Amino acid sequence: MIGGVAFSTSAFADYRTAINRTFVPLTADPAGDRPFRASLAPGGDDRLRITTVRASPHRVRRTPALIDAAPGEYVLATIQVSGRSAVEQDGREARLGPGDLVFCDSTRPFAFTFDEPFRQGVVQAPRAVVADRTLRRATAVPLKGSGPGAAAGAFFRALAPHDPGRLSAHGVAMLADVLVMAAGAEPAPGELDRRRVLDHLAAAFRDPRLDAAGVARACHLSRRALFRLFADAPLSLADEMRRVRVAEAQRLLRLHPARSVAEIAPACGFLSETQARRAFRAVTGTTPAAYRGESRA
Repeated sequence: MIGGVAFSTSAFADYRTAINRTFVPLTADPAGDRPFRASLAPGGDDRLRITTVRASPHRVRRTPALIDAAPGEYVLATIQVSGRSAVEQDGREARLGPGDLVFCDSTRPFAFTFDEPFRQGVVQAPRAVVADRTLRRATAVPLKGSGPGAAAGAFFRALAPHDPGRLSAHGVAMLADVLVMAAGAEPAPGELDRRRVLDHLAAAFRDPRLDAAGVARACHLSRRALFRLFADAPLSLADEMRRVRVAEAQRLLRLHPARSVAEIAPACGFLSETQARRAFRAVTGTTPAAYRGESRA
């Protein structure tokens, strides 16, 4: 993915390369013979990324071949800011106007058609943060800008220019809530409690003494009830805590490239540099040094 660096071009081939790196592999074709212009402003981290896209008319598709070749699994929420577009997925088609929000699943084919110049905000998170059944019911189901989805759209649009990684846990929780609205479903039993726990982790992770007992007390749960909330979740409580701390480490590595891991570790809630390095590799598959080099590039 492109880091937090804005990108602008009048060459469609460069735009095609940029959206493939920023989102997931896509085919893209221009519409008409007018001069093309586009810009992308991405921000966030591996847990929550928000990209503002402005472009001339064109069409993009996520095809079965591209899914097989690059099987990244993401949920994408698109907020139409200006202009109009059409989206297709799972046998449904929706027309989007300013303020509308719609979900797509990167593991199945989808397509967007832009017949006029437009501006969109695209929110991207790992697919594992939402339930598969709920996501399948929500794709290409628009939440209109005059309805409940408008508040979520305004939140993500306001967050986009300000380093979304700092509020990734809150953003992911809101994304899951809005997805439930689009699917017309009710939250699963315990889901609201689980989100309350995730919100607490996002607020308290810098405390190196934070443990399950402390989380349970803060969220008014027994330890048994706390662990039961994560029994069938993609990540355990410990994994969630580690992921939040590593996301902060990524943010600090990008913001302060000259600071050492030893300096950054305590600010993220790690007890030592060694613990930070191990957690970083476990979550990202790479080292802090390699990540810092990629961010600079």
